[in-house]
Amino acid sequence: MLIATGGGIKDSQREGFKFKKFIRSPITGAFAGFLLIRFSAVPIFLLLSTGGLERVIIEFYKTYYTKYTRGIFEEQKPKYKNWFKKRWIFFFTYLISVIIFIILFFIK
Repeated sequence: MLIATGGGIKDSQREGFKFKKFIRSPITGAFAGFLLIRFSAVPIFLLLSTGGLERVIIEFYKTYYTKYTRGIFEEQKPKYKNWFKKRWIFFFTYLISVIIFIILFFIK
């Protein structure tokens, strides 16, 4: 809820308040926590890793799946257009880290 509230306060001034976007973070965070609780029972580690995994999932969804441009950057033209063609490199490094996470999840 902290991430959703912070994001709602930050984004609502430019984009308006959107309930669908607000509720997305707590649901994704609960899912991330459910996956990560298997690795640690230490509350601070679980809190930090859940917040991190929630951000990774949301930003991946926004960047690669919907190709979303943040409101503050909508009017700007990309400075380095050639990086749009090279984005797949980052996708594969992300995919490898997700595969490693899944393997570790089932090994433990």
